Amino acid sequence: MARRRRPPVIVGAGLKMYLGHWETLDWLGEVARVAEGHPGLRRGSVELFVLPSFPALVHAVRTLSRLGVGVGAQDLFWEDAGPYTGEVSGAELAELGCSFVEVGHLERRKYFGETDDIVSAKTAAAFRNRLTPIICVGESSPRPPDDAAEECVRQLDNAFRQSRRAGRLSSALVAYE
Repeated sequence: MARRRRPPVIVGAGLKMYLGHWETLDWLGEVARVAEGHPGLRRGSVELFVLPSFPALVHAVRTLSRLGVGVGAQDLFWEDAGPYTGEVSGAELAELGCSFVEVGHLERRKYFGETDDIVSAKTAAAFRNRLTPIICVGESSPRPPDDAAEECVRQLDNAFRQSRRAGRLSSALVAYE
C-alpha cells in the first residue's frame, strides 16, 4: 500500500509593529539564513511565511522568495483601486510578490472598528487577487470552550460569506488568537 504524503506544517510569523524598519531588515536576514539550511523547507515538509510591516515588504520578497519563504501583508483594503488614502490593495500586494495577507485580526476589530462585513470584504479581496488569506478568529473575552468554538466557527463562516456568494473560494489559513 502506498504511503500517503503528509501535508506540510505551515509556520508563520507576523511582526506587528514591534520592530523598526532596520531591525526588520536584520530580522529578515536572519530568517533567510535559517531558511537556507533548513531541511524541512528543502524537503517540503515545512512551509514558512512572514508578515513584516508594509515598508519592508519589497525587501522581504526579494530576500525570501528565492528560498521558498512566503511573504505577506498584515492587512489589505477591500477595494483594488480608488481614492483610499493610506490603504494598500490586494492587487498591489500581489504585484509586489506577496502570497499571504492577514485579515480579521482582533486588534483591527478592537482599535479600528472592523466588523464582520469588513472582514468578509477583505477576505474576498484576498481571493480575488490570488492571495491566501490568513483569517484570524477568536473570542474577544474568555468563554467556555464550546462557546469559544462556536464564535470562531461563526467568524469563519462570515469571513467566507462574500467569497462564497461570488463563487471565489480558495485556500485559506486560519489563525486562532
